Amino acid sequence: MNIENYEKAQWKNFCVHYYTENCVERHQIGKQNYKNVFQYVRKNYNFLKREWRESKSLWLARGEVS
Repeated sequence: MNIENYEKAQWKNFCVHYYTENCVERHQIGKQNYKNVFQYVRKNYNFLKREWRESKSLWLARGEVS
């Protein structure tokens, strides 16, 4: 896998992680979850990109690709 594909895979893992965390938080406060990861990313893209910039190196160092 080349580095570009690896980074894309880690971005997807990152988004799924944040989506899952968001589902837990929304459930705890009685809000309806986003329908899917795609919808969550569309609604929270700027937030996710900021978080990704701050933690990208940690995610890439993990070496976990689903």
